[in-house]
Amino acid sequence: MSRIKILVVEDESLICQEVKKILTGLDYEVCGCASTASEAIQKAYEEKPDLILMDIILKGKMNGIEASKVILKESDIPIVYLTASSDNITFQKAKSSNPYGYIVKPYDKRDLQTAIEVALYRHRMEKKLIESQKWLITTIESLEDAVIATDSTGIVKNMNAMAENLTGWKKKEAIGRKVYEVFRTVDILNGDDRTKTFLEEIKAENEKVLIETEMLISRTGERFYI
Repeated sequence: MSRIKILVVEDESLICQEVKKILTGLDYEVCGCASTASEAIQKAYEEKPDLILMDIILKGKMNGIEASKVILKESDIPIVYLTASSDNITFQKAKSSNPYGYIVKPYDKRDLQTAIEVALYRHRMEKKLIESQKWLITTIESLEDAVIATDSTGIVKNMNAMAENLTGWKKKEAIGRKVYEVFRTVDILNGDDRTKTFLEEIKAENEKVLIETEMLISRTGERFYI
């Protein structure tokens, strides 16, 4: 199994060498040391590290936060900030680049290892979640039945082409709306709106959800037996 590759971005050469020594002792591979933002961006592109330890204050026109934003436009490498500044202003600026960690100097071996392992774990879990979401979207789109996916509060999150055809709603218009705005049913005998009752029965996983005289009413007023 290949070792985790880490790029260290630190403008103080002695500190950089010390960090490199600690990382090597923890069995990580240090794929490079950069002292400026431009060098960090270049090495990130060339080395494709698994993680970047980024000092916020760097020599030159760009700081570590700005360098991180440039790097993240082209990749999803997890970045952990190293900084001597613990003030709220610096912290808020760092948050804007969505870092995977934030270590205040001085730090020790345990601080580094914990921050790195947490960042790598979070990154792996996020990638798995994205892959699962892509799989779910592909599955929904491929179904011949009409499918409307919602969150736990009943907000529409996705729908397939068949659901678009039946409801008269385009997916981009439906997403973000309450499901009962998009999916409406009525009892054709008495005209009673059955939408909320229908959805409540589905949520309760009742076997008898539909009644024989229930119809779906599309956005354009068309009616379909369901």
